[in-house]
Amino acid sequence: MLSPQVLAATELCISPLMEVCITGDAFEPGGARGFIFTSANGVVAASVLTADRTLPCYCVGKATTRAAEEAGWPARQRGEDAESLISGLLQHRPMPPLLHLRGEHAHGFIAKRLTDNGLKTREAVVYDQRPRPLTVRATEAMAGALAVIAPLFSPRSAQLFMEAGAIRAPLHVVAMSPAVADVVHRLQPRSLTIADQPNADAMAQAIENVAAQVCRLERGGGGG
Repeated sequence: MLSPQVLAATELCISPLMEVCITGDAFEPGGARGFIFTSANGVVAASVLTADRTLPCYCVGKATTRAAEEAGWPARQRGEDAESLISGLLQHRPMPPLLHLRGEHAHGFIAKRLTDNGLKTREAVVYDQRPRPLTVRATEAMAGALAVIAPLFSPRSAQLFMEAGAIRAPLHVVAMSPAVADVVHRLQPRSLTIADQPNADAMAQAIENVAAQVCRLERGGGGG
């Protein structure tokens, strides 16, 4: 949440780069002993596609874990990103096989890497993230002279942002992870900040910090 001082000096523009569409078919666990969720979107899709709420779920991040709990599953957080999820599962070794319920565009090869390390895991695509064009207001902002702060939460959203159109405004990017930054650095933004942790709270703090700095620069106060 932006502070009142920073919020008063900024204009918020909401323009989702993707819309989530459930694409999988209804399913039963099929012998799986547990589900893996790497996003709240996966939880939402799975909650529509299966009535099962008995299997344990292993999740990335607080938001995904909370979404799984609210949907009725016994959920445990096992990492903040794909790498720490894999490490956590290999350390605790839940009963296999596991089923990773994921989106069409995924990173980390989670099922393969777990299986290669002796924890049998299969995967099922249950939703897609389809591109959406920028809103008229967002397009105008990107073409304007005022600084734009763009928070990007995934490599997929970073790639879509790069493809959305010409950017002439002074651009400051807040990336949720190094993987996101690796995609968007090709835009050569004025600044590129990576959140301290790959979660919503850390992103909010990073956005707050960048917004405060940009406001100081806009007022001629310097960046120190």
